[in-house]
Amino acid sequence: MSLSRVITLVIISITLLIFANLLFFKPQKQIAMTTQQDVVKPTVKSHQQATIRNVNPKHVATETAEVIDIKPDGPPNPYFTLNDEIAINTFFVNDTGAIERKALVNVLTTGMNDFLDQVSSLPTNSEFAIERQNKLNQQLLLLNNMTMFEQQIGCAGRVCALSITTNELTEDNKLLLQNFDTNHSFVTTTENATGELEFKAIYIYTDDPSQMVMTQS
Repeated sequence: MSLSRVITLVIISITLLIFANLLFFKPQKQIAMTTQQDVVKPTVKSHQQATIRNVNPKHVATETAEVIDIKPDGPPNPYFTLNDEIAINTFFVNDTGAIERKALVNVLTTGMNDFLDQVSSLPTNSEFAIERQNKLNQQLLLLNNMTMFEQQIGCAGRVCALSITTNELTEDNKLLLQNFDTNHSFVTTTENATGELEFKAIYIYTDDPSQMVMTQS
């Protein structure tokens, strides 16, 4: 083979090699870049989804905490059914005119504060009850030789209730209180943890204090 023909074949081979590089290697590079971009995009989406998932649980937890913080109402006043003067009268005095012993014991021993709260919440429509409460207030002003720390009073219908916290209460002062009107009087006197005297009384109006009948239970 002549030298010129060999040179011609070499040139043709180099030319073919260059064309091959242009046709095959360059597109492969573009494909690789495209593949890399496709790989990056799902990574970004995955990050965004993770961010949303982190927000939602916090939002739910906040709403749940607000519900848990709601506290239930306390127990109702046990005397809430005594919603007028007639109900209060019949609570202490039955249809036969007898004094209800159980009602007296409950109020005087454990329920005085609740009972007075209920009486104070009622509208005062009876002139008779207003007059009796005014009389009892006047008697309280006449008490001597004592220091009054707390005082609570309420009248409805025939019934007046009184609660006093004081340093002492003589028998004369007790008699002065019950004689503000013609009453059946029922009282308890106890000493609290600080040494103060707690006096509680129920005064039920009667035309004749000498006549009284009380139930046994």
